[in-house]
Amino acid sequence: DSLAEVARKKAEADSLAEVARKKAEADSLAEVARKKAEADSLAEVARKKAEADSLAEVARKKAEADSLAEVALKKAEADSLAEVARKKAEADSIAEVARKKAEADSLAEVARKKAEADSLAEVARKKAESDSLAEVARKKAEADSLAEVARKKAEADSLAEVARKKAEADSLAEVARKKAEADSLAEVARKKAEADSLAEVARKKAEADSLAEVARKKAEADSLAEVARKKAEADSIAEVARKKAEADSLAEVARKKAEADSLASLRKAQELEARKKAEADSLAEVARKKEEILTKQNQEQLKLKNEAELKKLIESGDKSYNSKLIVDAKKQYEQALKISPDNVYIKKQLLLIQQIQDQSKNLKQVITKPVESASDDFIVPKEKEKDLRYLKIAHLIYDVEHKKTRYSKQISQEIASYYPEGMAIEAISGKDKDGIICEIDRRVLVINGFADIYSKFKSTSGVYYLKNGLPSSDYIWEKETSKFVK
Repeated sequence: DSLAEVARKKAEADSLAEVARKKAEADSLAEVARKKAEADSLAEVARKKAEADSLAEVARKKAEADSLAEVALKKAEADSLAEVARKKAEADSIAEVARKKAEADSLAEVARKKAEADSLAEVARKKAESDSLAEVARKKAEADSLAEVARKKAEADSLAEVARKKAEADSLAEVARKKAEADSLAEVARKKAEADSLAEVARKKAEADSLAEVARKKAEADSLAEVARKKAEADSIAEVARKKAEADSLAEVARKKAEADSLASLRKAQELEARKKAEADSLAEVARKKEEILTKQNQEQLKLKNEAELKKLIESGDKSYNSKLIVDAKKQYEQALKISPDNVYIKKQLLLIQQIQDQSKNLKQVITKPVESASDDFIVPKEKEKDLRYLKIAHLIYDVEHKKTRYSKQISQEIASYYPEGMAIEAISGKDKDGIICEIDRRVLVINGFADIYSKFKSTSGVYYLKNGLPSSDYIWEKETSKFVK
């Protein structure tokens, strides 16, 4: 309803503006018609004045001609010199008349063309404004054309009068030529010169009046053109203002519509945002519940996995412990304790392992340093502590086992020199390859003066086998030595 009201008021305003514009155009056309009537009246007055001036000039010239004719009648024939002077003066006068006539014709033609151009421009401009102005311009052009015809006719009449007077003058001159008295002829010539001078002055005055009239009419036409131009500018400004008012009104309507659209869009966006937020909250709630379910499932799976891992580690630790692999058992129990920190059984087993390791550290160690070389610490049976030859062989075997001495044929024979043929079995305490105190089961097999050394190291870190200082296996241990063991 508000937009309809705005549109209705806009239509009323446009109607009033259109009425005002047409009234302004009618006023302008009336003003132009009035000024045109004034101009036509002034032109008529000027035309009549020009006719009166022309008739007065004709009467004056006729009086002068009558006077000259009277003088000529009284003159006698002139002599030959006066005739020559007269003819030369006549020729000069005719040439001057022709020159000035040509100038007048040129100025008249320029003024005519200027008047025609101004008339055509005025007609074209007024034609663009209104067909009524075109009609006025056409009538004005007709009036100007009639005035031009009248002017040209007046010029033709004037030239005819000049020609007639020239013929009369020639006749008088002929009479004067026949005059006998030279002084009388000279007087005639003087007066003729005066008449020519007066005629020239009158002609120049007529030319000046004509040019002044042309300039005046040109000024009036320029004034009318300026009025019309300012009127066109005013109309243009009014039209711009009207269109601007229309544009402002439309812009206001568009602004209000844009505000309404913006509010509608905002409400729609808010509703959409609220709906999206509700959907997002719903999805977030679903995701949270799903996460809770997954977390619970993962916790249950982790619990089952930890229980299975715990059981496996305890079983592995028990197996290692029962196999006296104390270090492996300790690592497995410690891993199990991380899964179940409050497990009493695991803590008990770790305590037992700690006690075993403490006892191993408190074992008595005997440090021996043979003459040939020094070896790592190891413990020998008490009855062998003072057997220097045994200690030397024991150091040699220990160096082979710890890769401090490379097993060779010479070393094999040197070891075989101490042990009898067959199998010798020893059980001692010493350090394994990692420097940990362990139990060493050693079997020295002597055949034909050569000894092979089979060693079995049992420590908390595990069990491993050597043959002549090189890695071996329980299979080799059993296969190559068991048949010699009593």
